[in-house]
Amino acid sequence: LNGETKIFPFSDDMGRVIQLGPDKWGFVDKDGNWPVPAEYLKAENFSEGLAAVLKRDKWGYINKVGKWIIDPKFEATKSFKNGMARVRFNGIWCFTDKNGKIIAPSGANRLSDFSEGLAACRKGKRFGYVDKSGKWVIEPKYLAAKDFSNGRARARDVATEKWGFINKTGGWVVQSKFDQAKNF
Repeated sequence: LNGETKIFPFSDDMGRVIQLGPDKWGFVDKDGNWPVPAEYLKAENFSEGLAAVLKRDKWGYINKVGKWIIDPKFEATKSFKNGMARVRFNGIWCFTDKNGKIIAPSGANRLSDFSEGLAACRKGKRFGYVDKSGKWVIEPKYLAAKDFSNGRARARDVATEKWGFINKTGGWVVQSKFDQAKNF
């Protein structure tokens, strides 16, 4: 690589590279080969075999040889985690799977990444959890909700305004009595 390029830390065995003036993004492999030429307006790191890239004014996802896996149709994207990615489509944040299927939880106005098959989402002013089909499996009833870890998630109770831990059905396994809490 010469002085007109900048490489970023490798992720998923691929290095994100920008070629300056005019700025174009691509990817190199661990041997310095360019399996994905610098032709994108912006690019994010690879995660779970896919990278979000900007072509014209829309984001999509490519594989490690630059083939479009999900055509560019999103206004914004996040990296894949646990088989799903958060995307903004037609002005609404929702999820996409690796086949490009859009999953929009009903009424959700804030989304978190999936962990242990569930994603914390806000509906109005309360948080609950949806599954990968977008179905609410734990109704929005918490002031705050965090990722699942070891079958438990931190949640902040409306009544006590304290933190406790819930299971995957929304039942309290550690009552909400803590001012602060960390993951299991």
